[in-house]
Amino acid sequence: MKEKPLRDRLITEGIREIGLAGIQNFSVRKVAAKCGVSCAAPYKYFADKQTFLDAVVDHIRIQWIERQHKILRARPNDLRRQIVEISVDYVRFLVENPNFRTVIMLQSGAGGEYGYQIKGSLSGLTQKLITKYSRAANLSKEQTRLKTYVIRAIITGAAVLFDYGELEYNEENLKLVEYSVNREFDLQA
Repeated sequence: MKEKPLRDRLITEGIREIGLAGIQNFSVRKVAAKCGVSCAAPYKYFADKQTFLDAVVDHIRIQWIERQHKILRARPNDLRRQIVEISVDYVRFLVENPNFRTVIMLQSGAGGEYGYQIKGSLSGLTQKLITKYSRAANLSKEQTRLKTYVIRAIITGAAVLFDYGELEYNEENLKLVEYSVNREFDLQA
């Protein structure tokens, strides 16, 4: 098996390092050492620590966008199903990649302005789909806002419950997430 290019290895290790040490203790030097390269090597790819962090966030964003587009292609004409499946898959994405979740949940300043915008874009498609669905169903702006809030709360809450072991991470319990998101569209308020 061919080894990943160094830039990709640095990003992967950077994600792991943030997950282990947090952003406040994040060190490009530690990442370089874990990749077996000099402390100067990362700077061939990243201008500084902030650029490195932005690349980490962008890496996660790209992976999530690819997953979303796969669902959109599978359900081209069913907004509700797209929203439900993207929501459940986002829970999977967060639980199966706990270090990604650590990066995503960083405070806004930690990833820089660019990182903040990218992290916000992770839920952007879901918000757009909910808005589109709500317009088609003649829901008010307030109902749309409420549905967006509830669905995002279901996603985040489920990921935390799975992560803390309060809910076993399995297909049966992912069905609860699916049911909860789907049910939200049956409620008119």
